[in-house]
Amino acid sequence: MFRVLLVTSVVMAAQAHALWVDESFESGDLDAGGWSSAAVTGVTVTVDPAAAHRGQFGLRTVDSETTLESTPGATVAVSLPDLPSALYSRFWVRIPSRQGDQAFEFMSLFASGTTAQGTVETVDVSSTGDLVLIAQPLDLTGAVGYAAQSSTVVMSDGGWHLLEIAAFGLGSDAGLLVSYADGAEAARISGIPAWEHSAAQLLLGETWASTYVAQNFTGIIDMDDVRVDVSPLASRLVLTARASVLAGQCAPLSVALAATAALEDGGAVSNVPAPYAVSFEVAGVPVYSDAQCNQALTTPVLASQSAGTTVYARFSDAGALTVTVAQVPPADFLPSTLALSVSAADGGVDAGGTLAPDGGVPTVEESYYAMHCGVASNSPCAVTLLVALWWVRRRAVWAN
Repeated sequence: MFRVLLVTSVVMAAQAHALWVDESFESGDLDAGGWSSAAVTGVTVTVDPAAAHRGQFGLRTVDSETTLESTPGATVAVSLPDLPSALYSRFWVRIPSRQGDQAFEFMSLFASGTTAQGTVETVDVSSTGDLVLIAQPLDLTGAVGYAAQSSTVVMSDGGWHLLEIAAFGLGSDAGLLVSYADGAEAARISGIPAWEHSAAQLLLGETWASTYVAQNFTGIIDMDDVRVDVSPLASRLVLTARASVLAGQCAPLSVALAATAALEDGGAVSNVPAPYAVSFEVAGVPVYSDAQCNQALTTPVLASQSAGTTVYARFSDAGALTVTVAQVPPADFLPSTLALSVSAADGGVDAGGTLAPDGGVPTVEESYYAMHCGVASNSPCAVTLLVALWWVRRRAVWAN
């Protein structure tokens, strides 16, 4: 069987959408989110203020067990609906404390069917502290498959990392698993056979730890802002602007959320609806709320469930310019930069001009009323100027 994939680029529609899992642990209670717990001696998984990446709470796993054994660890789990052919997950994680050099897992998507069960995706930290992506499906005959792919992402540095996983081809004979760390692809496993997926659970905490030798894993794992859904999930703020910008011009900048995880065919996903109101900052150029750049903005907001918003910027000087957009800290979404080339104003377009209503280069009339009136085109000042310009042009026609 051959499959032909056409590479696409998708702009998602802004509409209310309840994610399968949208957990920031802000209730301070696992029961409120429908999480069940599995306890293990010497390992605890709790909602803890010390584990917060954003907000007041996060999920903290503490392993103080030194017994030499290889066993499933303490976890919290939440049930998922029947899995579709594609599934996306993302979460923030850090390892603030780690003793020993043994591998451990901190996230697993476990699925089962009529005759088999296995893990659709597992995230592991290796004995050297690097991120590892694992798939361990069981097909309908009960045969076990196992695939692991290491990365160069160091998880044992004590800092927060945004991890994302995209799973494609669930239930097929050609599964694909791709992980991303801090906005870049980290590991990929393809050709995964026959995932069983009629029921599933998301497990967080310490899903397994290797403790066969004296230096077994003990330490702390923090997680926050966990989301799982059938649609690509927002991971970064992005900026877009007109291809040509003139010095002194008041021009629009579009701000939206995008997904790092691509579609199965490699296509990009932009304008992902915001899961909540996102306050952001723009650096490199002052921004305004209006097309005449009169009303300065200090902290713009991308509204909840919005696919994007527009701010306006006046570019004072010609030349290369880098503009950065970032969420107001603590950030749940990664920042991004936009490189612009600002051209000197010429051709009769005044440097103080604003955008034409159609987003193109301002006409002479538009530039005149923006420069001399600084107000809307229907103001008395602007109307007087436009009539004067019409009279000058009409006399020139008569003279010819």
